[in-house]
Amino acid sequence: MSVSLLHRTEAVVVTGRPEIWRLVAALMMIVTAKADVSFTEDIQPIFRSHCYACHGPEKQKSGLRLDLPARILQGGDSGEPVFVAGESGKSHLIQLVTWADPDEGMPPKGERLTTEEVRLLRLWIDEGAGMPGVDASAPAVIETDHWSFQPVRRPQPPGSGKAIDAFVGAKLEEHSLSPSPEADRRTLIRRLYLVAHGLPPTPEEVEAFIGDARSDAYERLVDRVLKSPRYGERWARHWLDVVRYADTNGFETNRERKTAYHYRDYVIRAFNEDKPYDQFIVEQIAGDAVGADVATGFLVAGPYDIVKSPDPNLTLMQRQDELADMVNTTGTAFLGLTMGCARCHNHKFDPVLQKDYYAMQAVFAGVNHGERAMAAERDPEAGQMIAGLERKQAEIEKELRRLRELAGAPGASLREPVNFERNDEVFPLTEVRFVKFTIEATSSGEPCIDELEVYGKDGVNVAPGATPTASGTLPGYAIHQLEHVNDGRVGNGRSWISNTSGGGWVQLEFDQPRSIERIVWGRDRLKQFRDRLATRYVIEGSLDGQSWKSLADSQ
Repeated sequence: MSVSLLHRTEAVVVTGRPEIWRLVAALMMIVTAKADVSFTEDIQPIFRSHCYACHGPEKQKSGLRLDLPARILQGGDSGEPVFVAGESGKSHLIQLVTWADPDEGMPPKGERLTTEEVRLLRLWIDEGAGMPGVDASAPAVIETDHWSFQPVRRPQPPGSGKAIDAFVGAKLEEHSLSPSPEADRRTLIRRLYLVAHGLPPTPEEVEAFIGDARSDAYERLVDRVLKSPRYGERWARHWLDVVRYADTNGFETNRERKTAYHYRDYVIRAFNEDKPYDQFIVEQIAGDAVGADVATGFLVAGPYDIVKSPDPNLTLMQRQDELADMVNTTGTAFLGLTMGCARCHNHKFDPVLQKDYYAMQAVFAGVNHGERAMAAERDPEAGQMIAGLERKQAEIEKELRRLRELAGAPGASLREPVNFERNDEVFPLTEVRFVKFTIEATSSGEPCIDELEVYGKDGVNVAPGATPTASGTLPGYAIHQLEHVNDGRVGNGRSWISNTSGGGWVQLEFDQPRSIERIVWGRDRLKQFRDRLATRYVIEGSLDGQSWKSLADSQ
């Protein structure tokens, strides 16, 4: 039963006899002190009247929210608890509402709490600060005997002999069992291959082992099996299952991940090279900081919704789901913890607080799905080699076209059909300051260009750095912006989409005239999407932006 002095005295009428009033008030104080204070009936109305404006559902100054019990326990950004259950005298809340420090008190504006309200808060805290659905007396740091937090200890093998044999022997003896007889060589090699490689040995391998009379024949066989690349291929599968690796994105489109195999091959190499486990962990979580970029494929190996949404609220929810996938998998793979429940509340089973979950999520807040250049592609020397090969490729293709025309080959003067991945437009050397790509028709919907590259005789792409303009850009998609059309990065995740169905134009303006002879463009160089392809178009060049000359077209 909830009792407060205010409630009781409302019904008391005292006239002309102050001694009676003092007696009644004293009696009511005694009654109140012995009664339980209700959070819902007594404390929440105080918070609602004085605190919600700054610490309620709409606003949470200093990270403190007082309208939800779980958030009250969580405290604010400072990390200091709102109260010490059972000890109001040590509680920060009481110090604030009583203005123990004249320069710091609550509320800073408006009416201060009455003596009665302060008294109720003191009583509530002294009685344990009970709130519906939570235990206010629980320590902020959870003490746990959870198995994954226990220190690693090397157990002493029972009896004597090799450790593994001793443990196995002790269990057999415990269950009154005896070891199986030694397997014959044909059985032994088959067992070893199936366990280590997941494949049976070839007949030739079996016969070679049977005929090996050396005393260490089996040890030599084991060494040979472990050195085989098949070993890593077999055992990497188990780790790839743990980290939810897939070659496709999932969701309704389920597009193939063309470059996911880099992470898969990294895991295979890690097993074959016997990489230390602690290094294996660091590389997968922070590989970009330790020179092992490919290992961070672990973070984005899970399902990924590539469609997204123009609705900002739905987009925010999708982003939270992406981060939740990273946090949850890191917890289960490396910590032996299920983190997912703490996304919404303190975990009921594993020792994880909700604030711990979001602190961990902040570690991954800068991670996004997408294609990233491998280390070799970011290396200046490798970049020069790639540019040289592209120049050589262009020269060979040009010579092939010339020879076909000389030979009068059927269709020799026709360009290759447009395709989704890469289209090379070759034309006589022309001086321009502007290049304009006008699209008149597409295979479907608004046209998309993932990258527009412009080359001179030296084979260097001069498009990056040029100023792009366009007839319009499809709104609502961060991955389809105009600046992506010449940013040097290919793929749908860094592309431009027109806002006009079946058409539109995009233009590049250079800082000075350029002599160019080749333009390369694609819808998706990574071959994941097969829509929005420009099928009828013209590419023009100009020195003044007024007079245009056709350089290439879809004919």
